Amino acid sequence: MNRDIRVLVTSISRKVPLLKAVKNAFHFFGNNSLIFGADRDNCCIGQYFVDEFWHMPKLEDLTQSAVLEYCKNHAINVIIPTRDAELQFWSENEHFFLEHEIHLMVSSKHSIKNCLDKQYFFELLDQHHIKTPKTSSDIADIASETFVVKTRVGAGSIGIGLNLTKELAISHAKNLKNPIFQPFIKGDEYTVDLYIDKRSNIHGICPRKRILVVNGESQITETVQNKQLEDLCRDAAKLLELRGHVLFQVIQEKESKSYQIIECNARFGGASTLSVAAGLDSFSWFFHEALNETLPEFKRIPETIRLIRHAEDTFISL
Repeated sequence: MNRDIRVLVTSISRKVPLLKAVKNAFHFFGNNSLIFGADRDNCCIGQYFVDEFWHMPKLEDLTQSAVLEYCKNHAINVIIPTRDAELQFWSENEHFFLEHEIHLMVSSKHSIKNCLDKQYFFELLDQHHIKTPKTSSDIADIASETFVVKTRVGAGSIGIGLNLTKELAISHAKNLKNPIFQPFIKGDEYTVDLYIDKRSNIHGICPRKRILVVNGESQITETVQNKQLEDLCRDAAKLLELRGHVLFQVIQEKESKSYQIIECNARFGGASTLSVAAGLDSFSWFFHEALNETLPEFKRIPETIRLIRHAEDTFISL
């Protein structure tokens, strides 16, 4: 049986740790496994860390036929999207690619919409009594001294306004498309990584505390053992009907010590490599699923691991 994995990772940008994690997963599979990287920027750094680079069309110009032609020409059997804005495209076309025996690490269109649309996300979780910050397009609905302002749809950190007075929040919202308001909550921040198999079973889960956050991404983060946090995110993942690698951003309120889910990213995160190091081997598990193989057992490393993200020089011969 051919067990080679030939994977296309899209929107690779500067995601070098992610690309290395994908390559590390190959040791379970065939010797001819390869990683192909795609990005609309033909100068992106990630192209130096893949076996072959595809200067992919812009998302609005991307078609089924263009992707299929590239995949067929290179015998690609797995696609891993890595950017929030492209998840809808891949989920809409998942069945088309499956018909050609190309497996996508992506949740359903419905699930992704509920994650990307912050109003839907709040309403769904709130209806099922899963704690999440009150969210509204009308600031008068929010009882808080200070506020968070975001665009209703898209990545949470883009254009975000944090800890703003009511007057500043209203002013900030004028610069955003479809703004929504939330209360600003003081407390410790956590990320919870999960892998959900194609039968919707949660195969592994790993919470981590965000110690230093820069531009919305963890620069220093460490694993934690926290069953309450795990159970909260298990419930939310099942409700949202997610698949593959996903992560939840959670805050523990300073005063009450209760947890609230801030958002869900239905993809591999910037610092999710820490969870891989702790035993949440998402890429390997997805490759096993693509080959219709039984998933290895999740064996969480018990000790605390800290990840420090930093710049690193790489030298190549030309």
